[in-house]
Amino acid sequence: QLYDIPAGTLATWGLQINRRLKAFICMTCQAVVQHTHVANHMTRQHKDARVAVDKALLANIVRQEGIVDSWPDISIDKPVEFEGLERKWGVGCPACPAMFQHARTAASHAVQIHQLSL
Repeated sequence: QLYDIPAGTLATWGLQINRRLKAFICMTCQAVVQHTHVANHMTRQHKDARVAVDKALLANIVRQEGIVDSWPDISIDKPVEFEGLERKWGVGCPACPAMFQHARTAASHAVQIHQLSL
């Protein structure tokens, strides 16, 4: 299920592609990283690694590999495990499938992104 492009670029960024999810997986965090957040994820979560993501190359990879621009649609009722992903528990956004480690972060997301009043 996990693969890199032939040039091996994703491995240098600490990523792989999960074929079933059509999404990037951060191998260190064992989490899905949306393609629009790859550069920020590397800068914020792995600043010690000093990874420089080439945004033009990333856009090419996204287009060529058919990477989706939304969270993978998986059922909460039937937990499914995917290669490269650790099963994690958290607080979900009431309006979208996004998950967060802390309730205050989920609430902040719901208010700022979805204009919900909580």
